[in-house]
Amino acid sequence: MKNFKKLDEITFDISKKILKKYDSVFIKLNEEWLNIVGSELYHKTNPVIMSKDKTLTVEVKSNYVLEFQYKIPEIIENIQQRYGKKSLLNIRITQLY
Repeated sequence: MKNFKKLDEITFDISKKILKKYDSVFIKLNEEWLNIVGSELYHKTNPVIMSKDKTLTVEVKSNYVLEFQYKIPEIIENIQQRYGKKSLLNIRITQLY
């Protein structure tokens, strides 16, 4: 029985590694993506990564790139209202074929 770890120790180690790799705003953003972009774009877009200079890279299906690009100012404003003005500065689009 001495070789067993408590469950909270194991989960703390795992969550610590995840939070170290990803920004906490990025994790929250992934959880709330449906509310941020709306149901129209939710299944056609996917947030991929947030860089250290607060640029969010989003994968967008090729048919919806133009529509998403027009909504970028609205999406940035929505994210900044939720997580603070300095939480996101720019969105970069990666097109999926």
